[in-house]
Amino acid sequence: MGAVDDNPEYEDDFEPCPSFDDGEVQPARAKRTLEDMIAEQTDNLEEIHRFAAAPIFKGSLDFPLENCNHSPLELAVKVRRKDVVSLLLSQKLCEVDAIFGFPCTCLAQCCFESEDGSMIEVLLANGADVNARVDEQNESSMPVLHQSVTNANAAVVQILCDYGADLYREWQGLNAVSLALDLGLQDIVKILQEAEFSRADKSRMKSEISVKAEDSTSSFYDEVNVYDWVYRYDDLELGPCLGSGGFGTVYRGKLKQSSDTVAIKKIFCQDSSMLNSFRKEVKLLSSFRHEQIVLFRGACLELPNLCIITELMSGGNLYNLLHSSETLAWKLRLQWVRDISRGMNYLHTLKPAVVHRDLKSLNILVNDYYMIKVCDFGMSRAKQHTVIHTKETGGSPLWMAPECLRGDPFTEMSDVYSFGVVMWEILTREIPWGDKEMVQLVGLVGFRNATLDIPVTLPKGCPEKYPDLMKWCWQATPEERPSFSTIIEEVAALSS
Repeated sequence: MGAVDDNPEYEDDFEPCPSFDDGEVQPARAKRTLEDMIAEQTDNLEEIHRFAAAPIFKGSLDFPLENCNHSPLELAVKVRRKDVVSLLLSQKLCEVDAIFGFPCTCLAQCCFESEDGSMIEVLLANGADVNARVDEQNESSMPVLHQSVTNANAAVVQILCDYGADLYREWQGLNAVSLALDLGLQDIVKILQEAEFSRADKSRMKSEISVKAEDSTSSFYDEVNVYDWVYRYDDLELGPCLGSGGFGTVYRGKLKQSSDTVAIKKIFCQDSSMLNSFRKEVKLLSSFRHEQIVLFRGACLELPNLCIITELMSGGNLYNLLHSSETLAWKLRLQWVRDISRGMNYLHTLKPAVVHRDLKSLNILVNDYYMIKVCDFGMSRAKQHTVIHTKETGGSPLWMAPECLRGDPFTEMSDVYSFGVVMWEILTREIPWGDKEMVQLVGLVGFRNATLDIPVTLPKGCPEKYPDLMKWCWQATPEERPSFSTIIEEVAALSS
């Protein structure tokens, strides 16, 4: 057969499997022939194999075809030739994530078109990026896992999870399980959570093997098990209710495997916003290590049974203790003031700093030995700049700083103001602003800078300068309030 020119029209007498050794056939014509062969819905895999291996292609088919601008792999995906896709990838003739005619990888295109999963599995088995986006030119486009959730394609979601899709990656503020929850796709929520639990189990097993190995070469970060705190709901035994609030109910409970007695807060979760708040609290709690911060023991991530597990502080909260008839020595009260300030100073000196946003006596727990710890970080936020920018109001009005009542952003100094209110509770053992409504508080505290009344006669044992520290914490201008590191020094001076 003679030489073939670059005429875009096909010639009827062109051989489908010519010999390229003599260099007679030009690349453009060879590409058109390959395109036709892939597009045929016939049993021609062996022909394609021989043709693709011709020297003219130099062992790579990563190029756009003449008529469709897709690569051979993309065309095979487009016409659903799974056999050809397997051939091209197994013979390493195409890069699985190369992009030519599609706006994204072949895997992402399949997920976007909501394929049945068999093609997707072939691509993943050959190394496709399981966390690709559906439009690689647009960084805000959906990851493939989110796209498959949106398509309500449970089969593909399962496959992506099996191949290690990032379960925590967010799109428009939602991870995959949050998106599924908002869409009411309970079957997909279950798949995603089972994947999370499965990874937790594998991580535990890996950790145990790593500890037992005598000559382990794994890195420190390989051996640290970030899933050690994940529990299934069946691992927990809920006992009597200890209290209930707007976000959940706290129970005295046990970890079945170890029989450890713990506190289990079961969260009310109805949508992705509540789920994300829960996850943020878990993320914060799991990173805290301080003797004045309640100890995090674990979490159950299994919807609808979301739980946070902490050490049990069997003395209840400080609010109830202050409003009991129990005699409370001033030495003990000053110790509480010191310990609260130490716990808050720890939060504020983290990098980034953590602003509690809901410091009050109800969120300070007491153990059998009257030691106290700060808890309940559902409203807390890690600072990224100088203030906490959020549309959520947060906080409890009776303890809130004036700027927060006005709707201004929370800062560390907002926590300091709330701490001053807790100091007032410890002094008076009364409810702050007990006779005022919310609308009155906004006017009085938020705009008139009113503060709580300080008793003319201090209780026996109360340091004379104790009220001065409270009033310093209540300065109308946040910048004029002391930091918790300064408060610690001032409390030490009060105790001396």
